[in-house]
Amino acid sequence: MRVAKIGATLVFALTAFTATPLAQATPNDDTFFRLIDGYHVPLSHSQAYVIAQTSCEFLGEGYQPFAAIHNIRNDHPELSPSDVGHLLGAAMLAYCPQLKPNTS
Repeated sequence: MRVAKIGATLVFALTAFTATPLAQATPNDDTFFRLIDGYHVPLSHSQAYVIAQTSCEFLGEGYQPFAAIHNIRNDHPELSPSDVGHLLGAAMLAYCPQLKPNTS
């Protein structure tokens, strides 16, 4: 199942990424971290960054945001639905704004 594969990829990427710090933050990173800090999302910046990048990649493959939310909730059951929504919204704003659903 595709969702399980994305989850396994996320776990692998998170394990690899948390071993190394963010080298140089970009303006997009600054925006993302400011948003998740403002929403008090209880993840390290490294964890949140990996989730954001993986989620944008997943959405870029044509999946809907609710599928990304499902993946994040499965991989991080400690996060509240509000935390997940804020995390995905911040990711889409900072890293993949072209993938935001059209609300007009």
